[in-house]
Amino acid sequence: METESHKISEEMKNKIESEIAKRMKAIGQWRGLIESQANAFIAEVEKLLQKTLSKFDQLSASYQELLGKIDLTETEYKKAQTLLSTRLISTTINDLKVNPEILQYFKKKYFEEMPNTVPDKRSEITSIDKAKKFLEQELGVYLQGHENWVQCISLTNDDKYIISTSSDKTVRIWNILERKMEAVLNGHTAPVYSLALTWDNKYIVTGEVNKIIKVWNIETKECECTFQGHNMCVNGLAIAADNRRMASVSSDKTVRLWDLVERKELAVLEGHTNSVRCVTISLDGSHVFSGSSDKTLKIWNFENRTLEASLSGHKSFIYNVKVTSDNRYAVTCSDDRSLIIWDIVSREKVSVLEGHASAVISVGLSSDNKYIVSGSGAYLGQDYSIRIWNLEEKKQEAMILGHTNCVNSVAFTHDGKFIVSGSKDNTVRIWDVSSRKQVVAFADLAFADDWIKPYPEIRALFNKI
Repeated sequence: METESHKISEEMKNKIESEIAKRMKAIGQWRGLIESQANAFIAEVEKLLQKTLSKFDQLSASYQELLGKIDLTETEYKKAQTLLSTRLISTTINDLKVNPEILQYFKKKYFEEMPNTVPDKRSEITSIDKAKKFLEQELGVYLQGHENWVQCISLTNDDKYIISTSSDKTVRIWNILERKMEAVLNGHTAPVYSLALTWDNKYIVTGEVNKIIKVWNIETKECECTFQGHNMCVNGLAIAADNRRMASVSSDKTVRLWDLVERKELAVLEGHTNSVRCVTISLDGSHVFSGSSDKTLKIWNFENRTLEASLSGHKSFIYNVKVTSDNRYAVTCSDDRSLIIWDIVSREKVSVLEGHASAVISVGLSSDNKYIVSGSGAYLGQDYSIRIWNLEEKKQEAMILGHTNCVNSVAFTHDGKFIVSGSKDNTVRIWDVSSRKQVVAFADLAFADDWIKPYPEIRALFNKI
């Protein structure tokens, strides 16, 4: 039992009150960050729960429709026969266990009272340069980002550079190893919506809202030529492995074929009935795959410029398409929140991958054709996740959270160890596949505030700019 009392001075009392106020503010910020992440996870689980329960409700309703009836329709009669010739069993209900990553997140120590004798790195931050260094070394955040939405990202085949395009009308080149921006390519007069690289890493090709396609020399950082032909926004670009054949797609409903060496248009392919949003070319250059707002995936023969197949299966816009390097599968993602795996030879739908709670905007494939990566987001949705899928087993393997707006573009590095993403939150980010954690984020100063919030001293410095 404590009996001794200590009378403190007014100065000490004021210091205590000041320190408590500072700590209460920090606690509120940290608590808010954890709560927002937890709420996002809970919302995701609730959506999955409601989707699952609706399956049970639909099954119950289908049985109840038969009750009390004597005259049955053909469909009802078949349902009744199935009812009497089968038994209902549970095939997949197991114990639901919390993912160890989630348990670890909530079990870790979030704060400690560090003696004032131990130097605080943040106390040394007295300038913008020091603040930037702190963000880079401690948080992996680099203030060199786009000033508007990141629309596309792509990687050179040696995994040394990321190329990104944006609504800020620029094309940027990032050095992955040195974690810095190497160049900004200016010349577009409108948002840059499409991007492709030649396989020899010599050229960047970009397409903008104002119908223009530009070809940039990676070494000189200069625009070497401009293609014109489309009547509306250029939504997608693809280059064959021969570094010669190129395809572009547009809101004008066309697919156009180009010769990159002779720098001329070869053909205009018509057949889509709405905006064409994405395009890719098979590794051997023989076929072009285009996805559209008309909900179809079309397969074209590059040589004879003919439509070979039109595949239907999505319930809404197709946003993106990728083809495995062995030409076995095509993978599409859609506004209907799903991905579809297609067998290219049989032209049949193999599997539908569901899990995203918003439109699936971007898709990528690992070099070994074993994994799919997808990114989502929409005006009416709050799912800004990146998901990794096992292509062989047709199932989701991981979900990565961090972006705060639509994930417009995703890609695996060629060694499969990292994922690169570009988003409407203006950032280009690199994620470690094994740990599923963010390694690097290239962010504009305006959007760096998401990381600066827990550090009032640093935030105050940036607010002076």
